Amino acid sequence: MQVKGTQLLRWTRQTDDGQQSMLIAERELTDSAQQKECKMYTILVDALCMDCHSEQLLNQAAVTEGVVESIIGLILFDFLGEIAMGEVRVIFEPATDDHPSIYRLRVPATGLNEMIETPIDLLQARLEHAISCELLEHFHTVVINAVDVEKT
Repeated sequence: MQVKGTQLLRWTRQTDDGQQSMLIAERELTDSAQQKECKMYTILVDALCMDCHSEQLLNQAAVTEGVVESIIGLILFDFLGEIAMGEVRVIFEPATDDHPSIYRLRVPATGLNEMIETPIDLLQARLEHAISCELLEHFHTVVINAVDVEKT
C-alpha cells in the first residue's frame, strides 16, 4: 500500500471471522520505487525441523504455530511489502528412543512487492536462506523441503 511516498508494511492474518491487520512499519519510497508497478506473489514454505531447543516452541502446538507464523511473516516483510499469511500448520511428533522431536511446518502466504525487481529464482533462494537461518535459532536440524514462490 502506498500513501504519499510512504510504504506501509502491514501484517494481515486470515482468521475464521475475517482478517486482522496490524501496521508494522513505514518507510519512505524513492521516486523510482513509486513509479514501479506492484507484483503479487504466492509463497509456500514447507520445512522439517528436528530437536527443538527453544523454550518458546516446546510441546505446545498453538504457541508453535504463532511463533512460526511470526518468524516466517517477519522474514517475508524483509523481502516484500504487504503480506497476508494463510493457515500455518505445524505437525508435532514428540521425541522417542528412535528419533528426536519432529516439527513439520507448512506456511502459505501472499505478498505484494513494489520495492524491488528480483527474479523469482533469486527471491526463492534468498527466502530459503533467511528462513533456514532463523529456524536454526530454534531447532538443531532444519530441512527446507520447498520455498515455492509464484508470481500471480
